[in-house]
Amino acid sequence: MRPAPRGVSLKGGEFGKGGDDALRSTRFLAAASGLALLLTGCASDTPRKGFIPSGPVTTSLEELSGEYCYYGPDFNIRSYYRSPEAIPFVDVSAFGEPTKITVDATAEQIVFTFTGDDGVQRQQLFPLEKFKAAWRENALAVSWEQGDGRKPSPGEAVASVLIGVPAALVIGILTGFEFSKSGRESRIFRLPDGRLAMTDSFRTTGYSDRGRGFYEEEDSVAVFLDPAAGDCAGGPPDRPMEPLFEKGLDLRDPACAAQLEEAIVSILVEKGEAPETVAAVARETVIGLRNDEKLWTEFRVAPAPIVSYVFVVGRSGTKCRLRLESRTKSGKNSVVTVGGIFLSGKRPLPACACS
Repeated sequence: MRPAPRGVSLKGGEFGKGGDDALRSTRFLAAASGLALLLTGCASDTPRKGFIPSGPVTTSLEELSGEYCYYGPDFNIRSYYRSPEAIPFVDVSAFGEPTKITVDATAEQIVFTFTGDDGVQRQQLFPLEKFKAAWRENALAVSWEQGDGRKPSPGEAVASVLIGVPAALVIGILTGFEFSKSGRESRIFRLPDGRLAMTDSFRTTGYSDRGRGFYEEEDSVAVFLDPAAGDCAGGPPDRPMEPLFEKGLDLRDPACAAQLEEAIVSILVEKGEAPETVAAVARETVIGLRNDEKLWTEFRVAPAPIVSYVFVVGRSGTKCRLRLESRTKSGKNSVVTVGGIFLSGKRPLPACACS
């Protein structure tokens, strides 16, 4: 399971209510933020381009109907710090792997029929009226009401009355204040290649005078269901796994996992650790990292009770590289940590992919 959104409940918020007002507020904030950009620059933490494919071709709700295949997270899910549990249309975690999914979309509801991970056929309903879902821009969308936070300075508060909000924004940036606006949207639509896409995104835009300046953040997840070919039991189509968008090391490839294990052993033996001990510890470490289903940029290895090493994975040019960050050794009355220029240890990981 991928990480939940940063500081946001997956199930929080009120559905639908205030969707149009939230959209107008977001557009105003985007315009006002453009003014802030001229003075402050922007710190952005959002998925890279192409996370959600563009070009939905659906022209009506009924066109979502059809038969689709789900083969598992590696082939059907993309995430950027957001769990598939956030998708409101259907419980994705209940899907079997693989499973055939029949979708029946009407003006009142969307019915999903599929075989669960327990082998039992299930049916789930998504009622449009309850979620205030609306058809727009070739997709069925749900806008969730979200709160916003604002701490104006006295100068900004006075200026908003005397000279209007946009000018007040400039004065606020100069005199010190914070604001943020959050918005969440869920969408379901069909792509040109026939896949059914279900997405959920939580976006925050704001300004802070505490070192961040203007910033934008986005946590997103996308689930893609393939057009059904037979009963889906034949396994995934002949294509690569979905790319990873979060920062870290992709250990889904066995060749990458094996190379990381070898690199850990090589560095620790170079530092004087016993080869037979570090081989077992490195194997256990990599298995643990892989089973956690997370992307790791930093992890700890402890070949002995009194010593531990911290490793960092990053890019060197276009390739992945493992680097020894620090070593901590405990004595009878002391704990000594060595790092930085006093500790060397790097290994390339050409078999791995780093986001």
